[in-house]
Amino acid sequence: PVSYKDFKVNSKATFYSLGEYENLLLESLDVNSDHSKFSGVKLKTKYSKQALSQMIKVECDHYDLVIDSITLKNQDFGFRQDSLFYFKSERVDLYQPNFKIFRDKLVVDDSSIKPLYSKVLRDLGFDLTLNNVFLNNTSITYTEKTKEETSGGKILFSKLNGEIKNLSNTYKSKDSITSINLQAIFMDNTPIDVDWKFDVNNLQDSFVFKAKMGGLNAESMNQFMEPNLNIQLEGAIKQTYFTINGTDGTSHIDLQIKYDEFDVIILKEKSKKKNKLLSTIVNIFVSKDSEDVSNNFRIGSKSDVERDKTKSVFNYLWINIKEGLLNAMTGDGKKK
Repeated sequence: PVSYKDFKVNSKATFYSLGEYENLLLESLDVNSDHSKFSGVKLKTKYSKQALSQMIKVECDHYDLVIDSITLKNQDFGFRQDSLFYFKSERVDLYQPNFKIFRDKLVVDDSSIKPLYSKVLRDLGFDLTLNNVFLNNTSITYTEKTKEETSGGKILFSKLNGEIKNLSNTYKSKDSITSINLQAIFMDNTPIDVDWKFDVNNLQDSFVFKAKMGGLNAESMNQFMEPNLNIQLEGAIKQTYFTINGTDGTSHIDLQIKYDEFDVIILKEKSKKKNKLLSTIVNIFVSKDSEDVSNNFRIGSKSDVERDKTKSVFNYLWINIKEGLLNAMTGDGKKK
């Protein structure tokens, strides 16, 4: 056992190897018994994208994360009963995180089970209590490569700001729900708001995920759709709202969408020109716009959406959104 009254640690140009594939670099750190500041934080994969893909046996993301600074206030850490490590902080701020993620889907899938975040926290192995975590001016670029001849399709989030409350595995009260509230710009021009809640103590890993999106030019999704799915979208999505209620196994989505002149274009595999026959067949089943319903919103819902536990949390969200969109655009668009 070690007892102390006060301490202070300063360092410049700190380097850590986090394992086989990633390095962590800090330009400077300033830590004392009450608060900490880490400046110039960089988490980077040691190898190029191409080299990593040749080294790994199953898919592993290539990371490039740069954070201007991280500050922690009113912190405390140590060991309970000389064995269980704990860390707590009243407030954590991440300033200007810029996160680039590349996934090569040509590499064999990782079939291991991917737990939801509530279970990750519950099984963390030490006591974590972060009352408030703030993301300040964050940008995220996710690139996924599914075809050898392309560099991959991209999904972009910029100007992302948000607050995470009760990021912890120490709360015993059912009232202490972890909540994530985010505001961002999607694909350079579409505002999106997210409200995500879960209870780390719930063994079913129940969660509620709500989002609303503003106007989206469908063509802006083509940088992801064309290289990965060999399709193009045309038209304008005006507003989208959806709520997903789920557990670790299944979920239900309710979705509302307002859009105009929507078309799905199937591309020929080699020439990348429009496959007129397939495109015509597909669009027979897709409502052209949402004007044919009384409130101009087409409504879709889907129950018992099953999670593939070998896929990520975000894959789970995506398959819910896909099912809601399909039901809204190919059904009658009315509330059941």
